[in-house]
Amino acid sequence: MEEMNEFFSKLKGSGECFLTFESTNDCRSVLERFHNKEFKLYQCEVEPENIIWENIGYESHVNRKVFGISMVTIAILMAYIVLFFVPYAFYTITSPMTHILEILVLGLFVEFGNILISLILRNLIDKAGIINREVVDSYLMFCKYFIRLINLFLNVGLSHFINYGGRSKALSFLEHNPYLESPSFKVGEEVSFSLSFSIYVVNVFVLIPNALFLLEHYIIPIVNSFLVLTLDFEPKRATRLMQYSTFSLFSYYSDDMSNLTCCLLLFFLIKDQKQGSLVFLSLLVSYILNYAKSQFILLRRSSRKLYSTWRLSYFTYIMWAFPTLLLAVCPRYWDWRGGEGTIISIFINAVLHIVLYTFIIHIVFSKTSTLDTEITLSEVLEDNFFNGFEMELDYKAHNPVYKFKKFASQYNFF
Repeated sequence: MEEMNEFFSKLKGSGECFLTFESTNDCRSVLERFHNKEFKLYQCEVEPENIIWENIGYESHVNRKVFGISMVTIAILMAYIVLFFVPYAFYTITSPMTHILEILVLGLFVEFGNILISLILRNLIDKAGIINREVVDSYLMFCKYFIRLINLFLNVGLSHFINYGGRSKALSFLEHNPYLESPSFKVGEEVSFSLSFSIYVVNVFVLIPNALFLLEHYIIPIVNSFLVLTLDFEPKRATRLMQYSTFSLFSYYSDDMSNLTCCLLLFFLIKDQKQGSLVFLSLLVSYILNYAKSQFILLRRSSRKLYSTWRLSYFTYIMWAFPTLLLAVCPRYWDWRGGEGTIISIFINAVLHIVLYTFIIHIVFSKTSTLDTEITLSEVLEDNFFNGFEMELDYKAHNPVYKFKKFASQYNFF
């Protein structure tokens, strides 16, 4: 705190800066120190809109905290499966559902599990004292992506086991074990699983998310605007109706990535021409509406020129490794399915893709300086200063907006 106060006292303002503190006492202490000085500080009662918060310092023991939170999250996820998923599975086995009800219930379980895990992650992160926004957002984005995939495989497996002959096949394991190794049974099982997976993905992960996206961000705002223009509302209510819908970019990006990954899995399944055309059109519309926009905004915000660290863009590249791996092995898979290749070629393609992808990430981030999590802001600036860093340093991570004046060797900051 002393280094922070001393550093801010030497700054010359060229814009507007918003600061957050871990406690009220720290906030009051800084306000008192800068009272009646040229560098003015004002306390905001309400958090300003359209502000991207960026931590100036660096967290301590981030990796240790993240590992502990991950272990607790996995335990809570397993408890969720036992308490909610298993009773639902027993109920559906004894009471078969209609197709529409099955889709709605399974989709509800996926969304409820994702919301539950997101809330738990947020609370654990707050209790662990991780205040760096970039660390929190990148970690949440990475976790939500894989949690959604886990939920997908659990629900699709249950749907297949109940409604598409999976129960009968499971019971026949004891009576007709040699028959299970025949090629006809394997192809039949693949067709059956393709049916349950395709129906589930097309409805729950493609059509429903896009319909909700259009409803929330386009249809409802247009209807609200029409009501405000035609009816006589009170100013407060009219203002509330005219507010645009906000969303968390990192939450939506992880959802988009999981949806895209599930759609790519359809390329490995046997389907007819009509279903394939429907999946292609749905995937194309989804990509235009969600994925391309989210990808551009996220990479723009995580640019090394605009962010103080590289963590967010690094996790984004890691997440894209899995969808690109599916595209890399898909041709070899169908060669093997058609009897023109071997299963070894699939693994060779996968290994080559991983090696190439790792090499690309190494090239992209090799020139990025990896800062110690224990390092302070003053040490970073002091190291840059004494290494001949004499050009103007722009500290403009959207907000705060400040410019450090040119360093002079005879001027001692610290």
